[in-house]
Amino acid sequence: MEEFGDFLGWASFAFYIVSLANYFIKLTGRLLIPHLGNLPTVKNFYIKIVMRIFVRDHKYFGIAAGILALVHFIVRYISGMTSVIGLISTIMMLLTMILGITILAAGRNNPKIKNIHRACCACVLIVMIIHIATAG
Repeated sequence: MEEFGDFLGWASFAFYIVSLANYFIKLTGRLLIPHLGNLPTVKNFYIKIVMRIFVRDHKYFGIAAGILALVHFIVRYISGMTSVIGLISTIMMLLTMILGITILAAGRNNPKIKNIHRACCACVLIVMIIHIATAG
């Protein structure tokens, strides 16, 4: 059961990182794409492949990360191996996931919810790193 819990934790972290890459890929696209006028192959690859996969599907990666974090916590709780920082990390990840779903349902036009969602993402990353460093 311990190995399964570890797998769920690392899988949640991996999905979270892939979901978080959405921000950095959009930023790179804004900074890089205008300067690739003479390189249409690279530009098309970046827009059609990289941005389409990460930007379009980041919500699914985020939802998967939240669900895996919850299952990870449940497995750890059942096996008696919980930590306070793990509980905080799970709650924050679920809050981030709920905010993301709210943005999706609201039509993406609420900048206040978007900013709270982004701030939560940054906080979750910090808490997850602390959790991994202290719990393993």
